[in-house]
Amino acid sequence: MRLGWKQAYATGIPEIDQQHQGLLDLINDLDAFRDRRPDDREVFNALNVMVKYAETHFATEEEYMERFKYPHILVHKRQHVAFLATVFRFAEMLEEKDPTVFGELLAFLRDWYGTHIGGADREYKEYFSSRGFIRPPTL
Repeated sequence: MRLGWKQAYATGIPEIDQQHQGLLDLINDLDAFRDRRPDDREVFNALNVMVKYAETHFATEEEYMERFKYPHILVHKRQHVAFLATVFRFAEMLEEKDPTVFGELLAFLRDWYGTHIGGADREYKEYFSSRGFIRPPTL
């Protein structure tokens, strides 16, 4: 099931919003593999691209948080570390040829996207907005 962009995911920071959309595209690219049964190498390559992209995105978010003294930055950083650790665990499971891992990986990524981007990231959006650091888009 493809994920679609929702305005609720928007932070008002164009750079971060573009990166969130990029992460969404990478998750959807992995989801498309279900229809054609890719070999393990393709899945590993896709996961590697996702991890590198996520690391860049997390660094961007954390830079904004440091710049604007976001009070919950440590909690947010821990969530980023936990995401990467979980993705690495899934990669290990793929190496072990666990037949359920691909479905579990996709479920994790979809859930994480909704709860992290739609939840935890919303908290810093509200913090930044309340202090005038970002302005909501005008319709």
